[in-house]
Amino acid sequence: MKRTIALILTLCMLAALLVCPVSAHTAQQQKDADALNHLGLFLGTGKGYELDAELNRNQSVTLLVRMLGKLVEAETGDYSHPFNDVPKWASKVVAYAYTAGLVKGYNATTYGGSDAVSDFQFLTMVLRALDYTDSGENRDFYYRESRTLAYQIGLVDSDKNDNAFDRGAAVEIFWNALNTKLKDGSKTLAARLIAQGVFTQKQFDEATEIAKNGKSG
Repeated sequence: MKRTIALILTLCMLAALLVCPVSAHTAQQQKDADALNHLGLFLGTGKGYELDAELNRNQSVTLLVRMLGKLVEAETGDYSHPFNDVPKWASKVVAYAYTAGLVKGYNATTYGGSDAVSDFQFLTMVLRALDYTDSGENRDFYYRESRTLAYQIGLVDSDKNDNAFDRGAAVEIFWNALNTKLKDGSKTLAARLIAQGVFTQKQFDEATEIAKNGKSG
């Protein structure tokens, strides 16, 4: 009888796990998401933050452009790109990011936006936003090894590849980027965005408190 009850309980627990998967994102990623949301740089999907969801290349560049406070400029500006595989909804953002040097294609006409974005691809975009380059003779890094430089400057806490890259990881990386100095060491990315009017110092101080201690109330 006891064995039967134990078996039933085990089966119930397994069923619960199948119906309600355990969340993979960390408590810190939740705080970082709340902090970015406070700054107006990160929004939900209609189903919450969905921090455990994967990103494709179109989604990731849209996320990054929004977090840089450039989404309105991208959607209203006169930018272009050479790719023939970008859907209409993502075209203006990809065009802005391409013009700004944040993204490149697989080749001259293929962007590959429907492919899942890898950690090293997203880190490459963020490093470019910090004014590092992976082009030319004096490149700062190779894009497939972007995690090495990202680890050195504090964007990630490990130089090991993240094979389960998702929205939560992207949010954590960008929050770290805000607190990271640009390549020339003159200021942090947050200071640049404050100077550009994306958010205020007061708002950033409030967001920093949220990232440290979580939302109050």
